[in-house]
Amino acid sequence: MAGNKPTPNYEVKDNLENRGLQVSRDNDTVETITVGVKDIDEAIFYYFNNVLKPQVTQNGGVINVPLVYSSPERWAAMQKDGYYRDKNGKMQAPLITFRRASLEKNRDLGNKLDGNNPQNFGIFTKKYTRKNAYDRFSILNNRVKDTEMYAVAIPDYVNIVYNCVIFTDYMEQNNY
Repeated sequence: MAGNKPTPNYEVKDNLENRGLQVSRDNDTVETITVGVKDIDEAIFYYFNNVLKPQVTQNGGVINVPLVYSSPERWAAMQKDGYYRDKNGKMQAPLITFRRASLEKNRDLGNKLDGNNPQNFGIFTKKYTRKNAYDRFSILNNRVKDTEMYAVAIPDYVNIVYNCVIFTDYMEQNNY
């Protein structure tokens, strides 16, 4: 560079770069957590299979009742025929099917879209970590603690209604 004039090989840097946009999560150990509608459907599926564990007694044996998520087409076919058939056309019983009937936002728990003060995320500071353990030694030596901050998205609260149909061979199995 001659005489403070930029040459063609010299790149002029703008001093007004926004350092706030230069964020890297390469060494971050905190995972981004998301919960969607599919995750809620899978939680219902897990609850039926691993907590309730539905079973029926038939011919002296215990049969685990399978659980099937009903797509809209499958649900309409079951309502029309009165039973569920597998891909080979065989009627399935015992069986539990469920589907998501409705999903609506619940604005009573929180509304993040205020026209005067929209809050799509909240920023929280973690006070004590392994690096910032509370002890008097740090206070006596005037050590400045590191701050860990988390930007957490404010969730959309929803009410979800599920419909469930139970198919069994005998009424006493269904009552049980």
